Amino acid sequence: MNERIFGTETEFGLIIDGDNNFSSQELREALPLHTVMVREFLSNGARFYIDYNSQLEYATPECLGPADTVHAEIAGEKIVYETLSNLQTAGRISNFHLYKRVIDDGGETWGYHENYLIERDAFNSPRLLTLLLGHLATRNIFVGAGQWLPNNDNVSRVVPGQKTQSIKTDTSVSTTQDKPLLNLRDEPHASNKLWARLHITSGDANISPWATWLKLGSTSLVSRLVETGFARTEGIEFSDPAQVSNRVAKDDTLNNSYGLTNGRHAKAVNVQEYLLEQCEIMAEQIDVPKQERLVLKAWRKAHDDITIDPELLAGRADWITRRMLLSNFVLRHGIDTPDDQSLAQVDQTWDMVHPTAGIGVQRFRNLMPFPGYSSEKVERLQLSPPEGTRAQQRGNLIKNMPRIYRTDAEVNWELVGTAEAVHLLPNPYGNILSAASVR
Repeated sequence: MNERIFGTETEFGLIIDGDNNFSSQELREALPLHTVMVREFLSNGARFYIDYNSQLEYATPECLGPADTVHAEIAGEKIVYETLSNLQTAGRISNFHLYKRVIDDGGETWGYHENYLIERDAFNSPRLLTLLLGHLATRNIFVGAGQWLPNNDNVSRVVPGQKTQSIKTDTSVSTTQDKPLLNLRDEPHASNKLWARLHITSGDANISPWATWLKLGSTSLVSRLVETGFARTEGIEFSDPAQVSNRVAKDDTLNNSYGLTNGRHAKAVNVQEYLLEQCEIMAEQIDVPKQERLVLKAWRKAHDDITIDPELLAGRADWITRRMLLSNFVLRHGIDTPDDQSLAQVDQTWDMVHPTAGIGVQRFRNLMPFPGYSSEKVERLQLSPPEGTRAQQRGNLIKNMPRIYRTDAEVNWELVGTAEAVHLLPNPYGNILSAASVR
């Protein structure tokens, strides 16, 4: 069984004192040293650009396995931060605050997207839809980023999820107007006959590397249940998955139960255990990739811990670690009102991408989130593309492209073209260019 190809897209929150407008050209000129950009694509294989809503967006290169993807995502955080720092040093912008979160204090949300390359037949299966809706509606008990909310009971609390608080529908081809739990846009950036791209737009952007790793790995494992024929959907089909996701996102007690189509009710942790057990059975009988086997163990450990005491996940799960931090802050400072603005400030600072001021970044910096994690690999992926996918060829072609060709070059996920040659990259796994032709 092949390692799956993953990728993530992060829209960053950005606040700049004064004028916050800068052009794509200025962004390109402020990139870190030794980073080359051609048509929004970088020499490490990633894509970095100003989105239509003026937000900075960073899309990782195609990566093999969840671990590489986490390293690449953190490398992207560092590239974005360093680029803004260079703009500030050059006097183009004033002080800035960069955030990795998908919701503001008013409940407005924006994007963090997960991408999974899956087999076309599995993508077309109704079983995939049922399993994924159940998983996406409940996984935030482990991988939610969390948010501090005041309430009317004179008690402040940290709830598990951000984005799923405002999910409106189960599925949709739109990513913005309908706010679906599962996006059905079919754009594989590869052979449409062989592959589909599972595009999930309802997840949170995590500061915790462990949470990102578990989020990607568990979702891939659930998808493999369909790809390998191990899927069972009886007993986990929610009557209204979107509504369940809303309620799970705000249930900090983890005790709520949700209606199933068979007339029964189940807690989020029950559904997660059901999916986990199916994946464990699958892994006993087929050769699941090593990285996903490690995720499976971590998923089991997280489940067992959360059923004993959710605080056992502190240092792993974003929302629980955030909750403990804010609880300690309240005790230390004697805060007795739920709308105290100092709590909102601490909550915002948790998601700040900053080497010293970001509370979440500091909290997780010296931890080993999963086997094989290393800061050295993050640094390497800032400069170089990951191995084993077409990102390696894209990145190297961009890095070695003569300056004379860069202005008029054409680059997308499947192609790198100049006036001299067109290099086609239709195979996401391809280590060799599938075609190269002189114009």
